[in-house]
Amino acid sequence: MARIVIVEDDTPLRVALVRFLTNHGHAITAESSAEDARLAVERVQPDLLIAAVHLPGLDGEAFAKAIHARGMTLPVIIMISQSFQHDSRAGSPEPLIWRISKPFSAPTLLQAVQAALQGQSQREVAD
Repeated sequence: MARIVIVEDDTPLRVALVRFLTNHGHAITAESSAEDARLAVERVQPDLLIAAVHLPGLDGEAFAKAIHARGMTLPVIIMISQSFQHDSRAGSPEPLIWRISKPFSAPTLLQAVQAALQGQSQREVAD
């Protein structure tokens, strides 16, 4: 069982993620903003963070980088929308960040969670 913090401002998706990952044995804390998630990360000390790329205030990518800049080695899964374009020319992705594209299937989410928790090298998980 892993402790996972989810930050997603889309309430139906956040609720579905909590239900799904709880049913797979994980302890979930869910928040709707990066600021609330930051507090949850400090309080819960999770094994994994799952964040939407588009969030109110601070986007998921910047939030993940801010967490890592504070010295936390927390793996992060960023849920990107199809309209989000990751510029691979900008250099290699952060070493602890995985990306999955919305919409994603349940098996894809489980694959990404398992890869992130086990520290596997695949950084982009495709459906």
